[in-house]
Amino acid sequence: MKTYFGTALVFVVLIVGCAEGRKPPTPTSMVKISEGLEYWFGDLTPCTKFGETAFNCDVQCSVVGPFSACVAIDPIVPPVKVAVQPFCIDEHEVTNLQYLYCEETGKCPRRPADDLPTTNIASYAIDEKYENYPALAHSFQHAKAYCESVGKRLPTEFEWELVASGSPQNADLSDKRLYSFLPAGEADVDKCIGMDLTIPACRRDGTSTTTAVKSSVGDVITLPNGGQVYDMGGNVKEWTSTRYQDKVTCVENSLADCNYGTAEQLPPDQCDCAGESCFRICPEQPADTAICALRFDSNELIETPDVTLSPEFGNERVIKGGFYYMGENDICQARTTNRDHRPDEGTKTHPALGIRCAATVGTHPDCQ
Repeated sequence: MKTYFGTALVFVVLIVGCAEGRKPPTPTSMVKISEGLEYWFGDLTPCTKFGETAFNCDVQCSVVGPFSACVAIDPIVPPVKVAVQPFCIDEHEVTNLQYLYCEETGKCPRRPADDLPTTNIASYAIDEKYENYPALAHSFQHAKAYCESVGKRLPTEFEWELVASGSPQNADLSDKRLYSFLPAGEADVDKCIGMDLTIPACRRDGTSTTTAVKSSVGDVITLPNGGQVYDMGGNVKEWTSTRYQDKVTCVENSLADCNYGTAEQLPPDQCDCAGESCFRICPEQPADTAICALRFDSNELIETPDVTLSPEFGNERVIKGGFYYMGENDICQARTTNRDHRPDEGTKTHPALGIRCAATVGTHPDCQ
């Protein structure tokens, strides 16, 4: 294994500077989202308990997973109605070939060997057999740099969930896709068994590997305009630009006498978050913290949640989607409402992290 890894690094060195004359990879097609821009973000309950089924989330939705001894699924409870601006999202995740070309042109940072979780990833990233497979083990800085190199950006958490969940319009979430690969309203993830997905818990064929982009026919979202988006439930987890805030809409630990049905909207110069989505909850009380995603249960529409929350909430970014070695014990992480999070600083990363780009309508030639 060490010998192969060394060979891979030598190969990477040899191709440095060879971008000139190399044909650029085919750009990823984008799908425009201009309908259903108002939707219910979040979940009614932290998780759904399915009785004695194969995938049995407990009531806290704590599962044994790869990130730690126990992974607690971060709830987004209660749901709030949000509105986003028209945008476009890539139909598939960034491929090895696309990121390698970005490295060669000097627009994307290279990954030191010490930053890679396993030696296999170094060889996987440059093997021609895997050119059309999703790029793995990328930090937030890698993801941000790549999207900017092609004139795009990372999607916000709100944009990502809109696409994956089907833009639910019903307050009871009866029309929401809880899993991108199951019909709206279907909570029993057992239904995925035998489907063509890049999820071992569903595939049941003994493999725990990525698959070529657009090859997983069971994990395809078809939008009202006919556009299709692939692998939001499996293959690799995906960075968003949204700064992580714990329990972003949860009010369970808030003051009992605070009226969370109302909120005061603030101008950008009065708080750290930008745009028109900055609110203050419970004015002149201990809980009156300015935030960009509302922390209350209300039917009031939240206009355009901001790309980034205030830095006071830390330096971690929200990560969405399932991944290629997700087993029965951590299948809950494939839920469209699940939120993983990791620091946006540094270059060390995780083998399940990949990239999908987005763009605001009017800012990219393919997003008009």
